[in-house]
Amino acid sequence: MFTAFSQSADAQAWEPAAGCTGFLTVQMEGCFVANYWRCDAAPAGYVFTASHDENGRFSANILDAEFNWLHTLWSDGWRERLVHPTADPISTRNLMAQGWDAYDFELLSDGDSPDDGVTFTRVRGMDVLLGERVQIDGVELERTYYHNVFSGPDGTVTAMGRGYQYFSPGYGLYFLGQEEWVENGEVDSWDNTPVEFIEPGEPGFGAVVPKYGCAAKPDIVPGKSAGPKQSK
Repeated sequence: MFTAFSQSADAQAWEPAAGCTGFLTVQMEGCFVANYWRCDAAPAGYVFTASHDENGRFSANILDAEFNWLHTLWSDGWRERLVHPTADPISTRNLMAQGWDAYDFELLSDGDSPDDGVTFTRVRGMDVLLGERVQIDGVELERTYYHNVFSGPDGTVTAMGRGYQYFSPGYGLYFLGQEEWVENGEVDSWDNTPVEFIEPGEPGFGAVVPKYGCAAKPDIVPGKSAGPKQSK
């Protein structure tokens, strides 16, 4: 499924395959940048993303029209895939229609080596519109709150994500914000609020080097498995 991206010799980028056209670059606080493509061969509404931090490529994602995490590839070689059928998929239509959206689905994760094994993770949570509309770099955004719980096959809770994000009705995309990841009794927090929305033809479109907050970035991993948007 990840034929939409081909890993180039340049360690700073995943190159989109032929037939994919970029439509957005988002520079964020916290030393993070994401690029977005649509591909001719993909089903309607599918979006392909690649995110970079100060160390280079971070993750690549395939999302459907409702922002379900179909496939994620991490820079360390780990992959996550949505398990079908889904008990209660993410729905941006529900979010906009009723002000909230609950979800319940499973992810299958594996690595490059057979020794890595296969892991199933259940994700349950909710997104809520806060009724707060903000404008960042000329883009109208709805502020949202989310809380989700990750659990293993035996039902044991392994981690939790929570925080504030942004949803763009115009792009149909979630964007990161002020968030927390709770695991093994430790809490990591970050702020990846968007700063610039850059479209084709504008300076900085297609950039893979983040611009904002890099000198002050704490030693944590923003976004990884921390909420249903991944980059979200």
